Order: sequence, then structure tokens, then C-alpha cells
Amino acid sequence: MDSLPETEHSHVAYPIILLKELKKWKAEHEGNIPKNFSEKQEFMKQIKAESRKYMVKKYLEKSIKAWEKDNDELTEEKRKELEENSEMQNPITEQNFEEAMKNAGKLLYKDPNENKLESIFKEADK
Repeated sequence: MDSLPETEHSHVAYPIILLKELKKWKAEHEGNIPKNFSEKQEFMKQIKAESRKYMVKKYLEKSIKAWEKDNDELTEEKRKELEENSEMQNPITEQNFEEAMKNAGKLLYKDPNENKLESIFKEADK
């Protein structure tokens, strides 16, 4: 997905994002899915980090810190200029990533009486 143009990246269906990120998670966690609250929170941060909008926010934060380091004060005018430059880098709202984060908990819920979810993940790994 990293090589996709902005418009296509913002239109990847959230289940695809979830499956891709879950595959990455499992590779880093001995084949396990996020099980407890803290792991699920970490998983959501992983999804958020793949959003290009998130990357622009991180860029803005770095720009502000660099400005404050080299100058006495960050004026409101300069802050708006830095924000506009960041938004120009990524004007697209990536609702698909927001949807993926909202639905991650539902996807990871495991009914103790059924193993359907695990079988779906196993099929996705093939």
C-alpha cells in the first residue's frame, strides 16, 4: 500500500487494512492476535501509523519543534503557515484508516464458543 497514490491509498477498504496490519502484527508476535486491552490499543496505534494523514501530523509536529528551536516564538501566523504546508502534503482525509481503528475491536473479539474468526485469519494467511 505504500506505493499507492494518495487517492487510491485513501480508498483501500478498511477490512483490507485490518487484514494487512493483523498479518504484520502476527509476524511480530509469534503468530498471535492482539488479546488484551493494551495489545489492542497497540494494534490500533500500528494502524494509525500507516495512515498518511497521521504521517503529515507527525511532520507538522517536527516542523513546529524545528521552528521553535531556531526562533524565539511561534506566532499564530507562522503556525497557520506550517499547518497549511502540512495539509498541502496530504489534503485527503483517510476515513478508511479511521474506520479500521473503530472496527479493530469488533474484529478481534473472540467468541469462546466459536472459532470462525481464527479460521478467517488462517484463510487470509494462505
